[in-house]
Amino acid sequence: FTDSTFQRGDVLVKQNESDDSVHVLARGTVSVSLCTKTGEHAELDELGMGSVFGEIAWALQSNRGASIVASSPGLLFTISGAKLREIAESNNQLQSRLWDTCGRRLSENILSIYVENRGVSRRQVRDLVQDMNICTIDPANKTIFFNT
Repeated sequence: FTDSTFQRGDVLVKQNESDDSVHVLARGTVSVSLCTKTGEHAELDELGMGSVFGEIAWALQSNRGASIVASSPGLLFTISGAKLREIAESNNQLQSRLWDTCGRRLSENILSIYVENRGVSRRQVRDLVQDMNICTIDPANKTIFFNT
């Protein structure tokens, strides 16, 4: 892990950026948002201490799906995607948990966009996702499956 400090307003991750590092928020808060194809700005979540982000781009080896901007000063731990992949491949339990986390986070993001402006909070979405699986990821093929 490398550590870095950040200040309010710092852009920690840019949407569509090519980077598969995974980050752990040791201190502070960040806002997760994306810009839609129509140019609309949608805030997805606010993350705090102990939160992990960047796992979806890591898992799918894709560009960043959202931007992360600091909403307070803080401390961030970062691990390169290659190093995390190496560690995960040697630890089945860790690899399973990482894929599970990715599936839950994708499910939350999908459901949050669907219920946006309907009076449902991100916390309520997170609680719903804990009780059901909207999608899962096959780690061997890097494939997303939507559960019906």
